[in-house]
Amino acid sequence: MSHIHQDKPNPFICSQFLIGRCHKGLTCPNHHCSMPYHWQYNFAIGYDKWNSFSEKDNLTLEKLYCNVETKAVTFKPAQSLDTGHERQVHAIVI
Repeated sequence: MSHIHQDKPNPFICSQFLIGRCHKGLTCPNHHCSMPYHWQYNFAIGYDKWNSFSEKDNLTLEKLYCNVETKAVTFKPAQSLDTGHERQVHAIVI
């Protein structure tokens, strides 16, 4: 079963889960995700809730990150994920 910690700033991706050997389930302190990378964002510095990109967007961001020609990515979310924050342009410096 996959799970992502939104309340922990620096959890690792569980390597045992990636190879099908983690049996800790929700008690595992690490991310359980399908790939060895997982892109997340938050709305502001000091805002501790991390949001995950979709699997499709994770793949796109990882391809951009691995491309040595890409210096930065700027995008505008299709919709606000948190009504407490204004919509804004997000930038990822690669």
